[in-house]
Amino acid sequence: MQFQYSNASIECEKAIIISRDIKTSGYVNIKHLGKCFKYNLKRNSEAKINKELTPKLPVYCPTSHLDLGVEIAGEDIMLLVASPKKLKFSVQNYTGTHKVQAGETECYSYAEITKMFPNMLQLKDPKQMPPAPIQLYLPKPNEQETNP
Repeated sequence: MQFQYSNASIECEKAIIISRDIKTSGYVNIKHLGKCFKYNLKRNSEAKINKELTPKLPVYCPTSHLDLGVEIAGEDIMLLVASPKKLKFSVQNYTGTHKVQAGETECYSYAEITKMFPNMLQLKDPKQMPPAPIQLYLPKPNEQETNP
């Protein structure tokens, strides 16, 4: 399943990363994880869970998606990887006209959409949307009296 709403996030042990422009931002110190390497994925980016967390509980963000095969896609994605080494990305043909940088993380990874695709409406997190109200039709008391 693919999510494209703003601030959608995934957490996993292994992730597949695809982006047209990947920039490294250096180390970030995070309370529960320690030092993490931060990457900014720009221009049509994707991140997909390749291996789930064990135990299957969110570590960094309580609304993160954790299921195997879940993918997020957006214009810009922020990626945190709990690894002291930089990831190696390879250049691959992705479409007929564009190439991408692709790679795979081998340790804890957190990815979050920071900028949605510009042509999308403002989508919302399905986990935080209230259920649609169900409205029943009940006849008014005077309608029952007039109809024999």
